[in-house]
Amino acid sequence: MSARAIIALPSTLTERTTAADLLAVEDAAYDTLVSDTPLGDEAAAAIWEACQRTGTRDPLITRILQTHPSLRTRALDRLSAILTRLDTPDPEMLTLAGTLTWATEGDPRHARLLLALAVETGTRYALAHLVSEAISTGLPPETWLTVTEHLTLDDMRTNPSAPNVA
Repeated sequence: MSARAIIALPSTLTERTTAADLLAVEDAAYDTLVSDTPLGDEAAAAIWEACQRTGTRDPLITRILQTHPSLRTRALDRLSAILTRLDTPDPEMLTLAGTLTWATEGDPRHARLLLALAVETGTRYALAHLVSEAISTGLPPETWLTVTEHLTLDDMRTNPSAPNVA
């Protein structure tokens, strides 16, 4: 696949109901973001699917933020590469990118731009608004990173308010 190839995302979300299925979705996205394998449609689809559910997206973000800084940077670089090749912007992937940009690079202007695009293109979840507000009030990214250290991945995965299909 050439570097300029346009990536088309799936049009529907596969219903996943078991904890094992949802963990597999999260793992696939995490592995895609921190690995050095080529990026193509399957890689983009793995990340897209994880971003569509809070029960997979939030643990994914937390796992990335809790990993080594070089892997956080790699994940952000790979996500950015995919975003530039999408046929249409995906608000949930933009939310992931904005959150990681702010927490990894500490770049509030770039992060707010990504989060504003997420809101403009119709994000279904509050995270884009929440992170944007945190940036606007001057919350340092280090505070966000400290908070993620105290989050339990299992609690995020089993949150009853997090739908299996968004």
